[in-house]
Amino acid sequence: MGFLDRILGRNQGPLHIVPPADLPVTEVELLQVHTAEQLVILTTSINGARAIIDAARNAVPKQLRCKEARPVSLIPQNHSRSSPTLDPKLGWLIPISPGTAAELLKIDRPGEYELEHLNLALVVQKMPEDQD
Repeated sequence: MGFLDRILGRNQGPLHIVPPADLPVTEVELLQVHTAEQLVILTTSINGARAIIDAARNAVPKQLRCKEARPVSLIPQNHSRSSPTLDPKLGWLIPISPGTAAELLKIDRPGEYELEHLNLALVVQKMPEDQD
């Protein structure tokens, strides 16, 4: 891409996600990330889903951690041109655009959810210690 393309706004490629230096951390019981072609599948517990929804509702960055799993960082974005990225040092970086946040706010129970605004699927599993 050339200088003139940047000035005229012709850059429609994905934007890199830059996480803040000090992300608030939430420990969760279950955190797994898999890929299936272009789709990133994030599996977590009800508490993990609550943390994700809280980050989406308040447009604040947050990192989820679980023993022996790569961390997952949720990064608010004001555009939808970023995609989930695996950083070898930081773990998974998941952009949360306004459209993605609106979809996340509709999650109200355990289940499988494929988000239309992002190549991300969220699987929320009920853990044995969860109350009915």
